[in-house]
Amino acid sequence: MSAKHPLRVLAIVSDKSQTWEQSPEEIIPFTLRVIAENNLCDVTEISVSDTTLLAIQYYRTRKMFIFDILNEHYDAAKGHRPEDNELPVVVIHLSNRNIASQPHPEECARINETVRYLHDANGFGSTPPFVEDHTSGTPPNYPNPRSLTRSVPPQKAL
Repeated sequence: MSAKHPLRVLAIVSDKSQTWEQSPEEIIPFTLRVIAENNLCDVTEISVSDTTLLAIQYYRTRKMFIFDILNEHYDAAKGHRPEDNELPVVVIHLSNRNIASQPHPEECARINETVRYLHDANGFGSTPPFVEDHTSGTPPNYPNPRSLTRSVPPQKAL
């Protein structure tokens, strides 16, 4: 896979990872190195400025970051539409070991659906990164969604 085309990355950071305390700005270049080390994609000429952080989800023992690489046509106003938000996905697990993989197509679809959901749930005029904090056990509240049909989040969390 080449990063000359847009690519979506889901980085799952475990509390066992050396990167647990790092900011998203530090996680992204680390994740790019893991992608390169695992030969999933040619990201040698990619920098943080070539990425768009879309979402952050915080849980008690993990953090999830979704970002796009080289998505020059990204438009937050259209992020809720399937035809404008369907990208190939790479998943990176950062824990005791760092594991990179290309997920099954159904998993890619679920990750893309989650991004669309967050665009829709956060409402008109909202821009990423969308942040959800699940550490208290209280589900996120979306007071101004784009559509009424989006009142229920996707079946599974990322």
